[in-house]
Amino acid sequence: MQFRHFTDPSAFRAHVEAVLMEQEAVNNLPLGVLSRLVLEKKAEGPYFLASVGEGDKPLLVMMKTQSQLIFGVPEGMPAGKLEACCAAAQSICTAERMYISQAS
Repeated sequence: MQFRHFTDPSAFRAHVEAVLMEQEAVNNLPLGVLSRLVLEKKAEGPYFLASVGEGDKPLLVMMKTQSQLIFGVPEGMPAGKLEACCAAAQSICTAERMYISQAS
């Protein structure tokens, strides 16, 4: 698993858009937020853009805005990879001092 952090919204969109578009209806929120960031040409401040993946393919897309932590996961991800991505996300969020509430 590889972690990639982005500061350029356009580069982040180029990296993750195809994966998010696989389930466009489900990923409307991250796609919309990302489009807004690209149009405004900003990612500084409270924004956080990252992915966890294998090679060049993102398996987990993470975005943090001023008020939301947003995740995107490709359809049909095997459970083992999903668990590894979740563990990576938890580590990243801890390092970035973000809080994730786990649903029961």
